[in-house]
Amino acid sequence: MSKKFLSFMAAVCLMGAFTACDDEDNANDLNALSRTYEGKSIELKMGEVTLPNSGKSVVLNAAAADKAQLTLNNILPENSSLTLDASLASTGDTYTFNGEGTTTDGTVTVNGTVKGGLLSLSFQRKVTHPVASTWQLAPGAAAVTAEIATGMPQIDAMAPMVGPLLGNLIAQKVSTVTLTLAESGIFGVAWQKIDATEPVSINQYTEMFSIQYCVKEGAYYLCIDKNYVEVLGQVLTQFAGDKMAELGIDFQQILALFTDLGGYYGLALNMEVTDNQVLFTADKSLLLPVINALYPLISQKVPEAYQPLVNQLMQMLPNAQALNLGLRFVK
Repeated sequence: MSKKFLSFMAAVCLMGAFTACDDEDNANDLNALSRTYEGKSIELKMGEVTLPNSGKSVVLNAAAADKAQLTLNNILPENSSLTLDASLASTGDTYTFNGEGTTTDGTVTVNGTVKGGLLSLSFQRKVTHPVASTWQLAPGAAAVTAEIATGMPQIDAMAPMVGPLLGNLIAQKVSTVTLTLAESGIFGVAWQKIDATEPVSINQYTEMFSIQYCVKEGAYYLCIDKNYVEVLGQVLTQFAGDKMAELGIDFQQILALFTDLGGYYGLALNMEVTDNQVLFTADKSLLLPVINALYPLISQKVPEAYQPLVNQLMQMLPNAQALNLGLRFVK
């Protein structure tokens, strides 16, 4: 009996030793797994579209063998940094994870793997804000709104006519303008010229380059990945730098119109949404730099008789009490 008892106790101790070793190995594996993935150690996809990884990172903290925390840095335009809980599993030397988090304008789901020090992450945004829909530019004079108060009676008296005039000018050029703000966060727009049989769409390009939109604190942002903006700046400087300099346009001035959203630059517009329509409005802070940048181009097309009035207006605009221009879309 004593020999059997001793053998049994030895087996128990041996099993305990193996278990302790396994626990220690698991802890070591989780410690190695828990780190910041960036640069060449990360691959990112939004749905099926591969994103540039420069300037972006994922911090993985494996709390246990079956759960982890992920922090997405500069990956989402609506949240420059977002931490979410994820399930964790392992098969051989590959870890898989799945999770979901709440963003400023909806939710995001993530899934991916970690193998050999490489974290591959795919995410899908879901915008739940009511602006996520398909919209048509309002017809005719209703398409454009304008609020102008310069303190100059001659100009201010004409202000109520500006919106309808611009709306009708657009209607003379295009029969429809369709704005697609997909639930996935991808921005799209298409238009059909008068007498054209087919619309012109840029949707395939906005999907290819993940041109997105987001909603933060009630404002609408058109978002472009900083990596693409950097490439665009280099291309413009190389192939159109002389022409831009001739017109007095600097790429940094253009960039100043955008808001820094972490991994993205966002063009901010005020937004009012009802059940059947949305109004996007640009205010003085955005319009004035745009007008100043475009003035060398448009001034050449202004009839000579109106040049003094236009020049006077340009001098008044910086001190304008109100300067707002909007586009109205309907469902």
